[in-house]
Amino acid sequence: MDEELCNIIDKIAEKIGVAIDWSSENVMPYIQDIMQRYRTMNIVNNIIVMTVCAIIITICVIVAVKIIKGIINGSQNMVSSIWFDADFDMVSIFSIVTCTIIAFSFVISGIVLCGATGELMGWLYVPEVKFLEVLKGLI
Repeated sequence: MDEELCNIIDKIAEKIGVAIDWSSENVMPYIQDIMQRYRTMNIVNNIIVMTVCAIIITICVIVAVKIIKGIINGSQNMVSSIWFDADFDMVSIFSIVTCTIIAFSFVISGIVLCGATGELMGWLYVPEVKFLEVLKGLI
């Protein structure tokens, strides 16, 4: 893994016009320190994304439950409300739009949550491979 990492870093250094002296004892610890910092940054970033997505999903579920309860209560009591129009015996436009936005937010947050979970697992269990992928993306 170290040789492949050195080759990739050499190619990146070549592109920016820098020569790296691999015989120096200070180069590898510095690169390992950079890798550790980058790994920590990605782990924290993925945890923040997962937390925000979980909060959005929770809010979506709470609002959806309240809308459904409002529709059910309005239809049983035959009372006009923001969620239910007793005159037409149908769900109002507002509740349809709100439910659509909630469903869209729920799906997008779920997809992002799954992606962030996969990235987090990669950075936790195989950080060298993830770091090599990042470096190969720079070439």
